Amino acid sequence: MTSKTKGSALAALYRASNAALDEVDQLRADGFPQPLWAESMRTAIGEMGAPDVAENEQPWQKLIRVYAEEIGPTPEPEQALLLKLFKEAGENLPIWPGTCHEVFHSQFRKIDIFENSVDGKEAIVWFLLHLDDFFPRVAAKMWPADNN
Repeated sequence: MTSKTKGSALAALYRASNAALDEVDQLRADGFPQPLWAESMRTAIGEMGAPDVAENEQPWQKLIRVYAEEIGPTPEPEQALLLKLFKEAGENLPIWPGTCHEVFHSQFRKIDIFENSVDGKEAIVWFLLHLDDFFPRVAAKMWPADNN
């Protein structure tokens, strides 16, 4: 996965989706019901946004927030999947005192992170971390070099 240009097809799709939702909002203001696809689209777009900083933000929450901020609202499909899996793992993300980028990455091959995971989600995360050009920047924010 590489950085996208501002004019990418995915960014254009995101803009078009928001324009379509603006039209739906106008129709709803005129008394028409919201179509089911619009609700699904709002949910999908909302999931791509970075969460607000929690008052007592835990390291796993920070990782999810920083990654969502880094990939932006129009991520590549692989990045969207990685963010979804980070959110699913939640407090089980392998972030402990002394964790660094390499330790975090390797834990997805060493321990069970997802509850009742028989479908290899850990292996998927491990693989996606290899592909993602954005995660090293996230790791640098999470684990500055002087702390590794």
